[in-house]
Amino acid sequence: MKSGFSSFNLLIIATGTITQVGNVTQTGDYTQTGNVGLTGNLTVSSYAQFTNIRVDSNEVKTTLTNTDLSLQANGTGKVI
Repeated sequence: MKSGFSSFNLLIIATGTITQVGNVTQTGDYTQTGNVGLTGNLTVSSYAQFTNIRVDSNEVKTTLTNTDLSLQANGTGKVI
């Protein structure tokens, strides 16, 4: 039997519910359209980039020049 490595492009279009059991490793970019529900912890090994905000280690900063960053609590809550 001959062994080796093959590379190919695969496009999967799914409608409905997909259940993934086990680990998934993603290499490269991933684009999500729509909402994502997450149960449990989100572990980020580098930084998290949102529209105009980056969370990196212990820093939360805007990514647009001369833009204010507003932290607001809901209801009677406080930012401390």
